[in-house]
Amino acid sequence: MRTEFAPRERTLQAQQQTLKAKQDKLQKDSATMTDEQRTRAEKELRDGARDFERARSEFQDDISARRNEEMSRLQKISRGGAHLRQAQGFDVVLSTEGVVYAAPSTTSRRRS
Repeated sequence: MRTEFAPRERTLQAQQQTLKAKQDKLQKDSATMTDEQRTRAEKELRDGARDFERARSEFQDDISARRNEEMSRLQKISRGGAHLRQAQGFDVVLSTEGVVYAAPSTTSRRRS
């Protein structure tokens, strides 16, 4: 999932840095700006912040939806592993995602 969402995350970070730079410039230059320039810069900043918040919210929603999909997939795999374990008597069931089931006897060893 990290590689899937990394490009969007980088885009959001760049957008946030751009907003910060605009805000810093407005604070620094506001004393020398005309009223029209200041108003335009403030509007750009507000519009940019609104766009950023919308994009960030959509990003978080997409991550949550994807996480839920993966959790559902893991639950299906886990149920399938339980059936396989019961039918075949396996102590450990593996999948490409990792361990689906490990019998307590394989995971709880006493150390002396």
